[in-house]
Amino acid sequence: MFMYCTLTGVDEKTDFGWIAEVSARYPFVEWGVLFSHSPAEKDERYGPRTHIERFAGHAWPEGFNSALHVCGKAVESFVEDVNGVRDVASRFGRVQLNFNLGRSAFGVPKLDEAIREFGGVVITQHNEANASVAQAVTAANHQVLFDASGGRGLRAAEWPTRVNGKVYGYAGGFGPETAGDDLEGAARAAVGLPFWIDMETKLREGGYLSAEKCGRVLEAVQARLPKLSLAR
Repeated sequence: MFMYCTLTGVDEKTDFGWIAEVSARYPFVEWGVLFSHSPAEKDERYGPRTHIERFAGHAWPEGFNSALHVCGKAVESFVEDVNGVRDVASRFGRVQLNFNLGRSAFGVPKLDEAIREFGGVVITQHNEANASVAQAVTAANHQVLFDASGGRGLRAAEWPTRVNGKVYGYAGGFGPETAGDDLEGAARAAVGLPFWIDMETKLREGGYLSAEKCGRVLEAVQARLPKLSLAR
């Protein structure tokens, strides 16, 4: 069952009116917003906290599907429940934690506890650095994103086996040129279970989210959905 097409990287130039129009046309779209404690040290994808809170203020009343992608030191703040990160995260439909377990100050037991305490849906990435996390986290509200590229936009040749009971998403080099095929590949990997797809790198133009590229992705996904329905 297809859940979402997540378009990640809503930035300060992204028009909220356009998001509302696109969300009404494509109910399966989910908007990913990147959150870091030091956005100025990163790039255009990372807006200041004021931008993130303004987006959240639009998302709930308008009914957008939304996900906060927490990065860097902000993940530790989420786990430790400091600096108001969980408060911001609670205003989004889902939360994704982007981290490298080997470089983190917390271990899986503390992460598991934090996810359970938060209560809302929390996603962690499954890649080489975090291979143990999907199996070790036991919180019922935990979901997993397969992204072997680690956000580098590299396409995967195959997907790892799903852990029973978990809801999964798929990412890694997805974009306008391949979205239809990416959707079908993810559907095959999901073997009839709930799944979503996520993309980021190939949606940008001059560093900012491209409305044209997002539109092409959503059109391609919508065109392939009947084929997925027939396959079930």
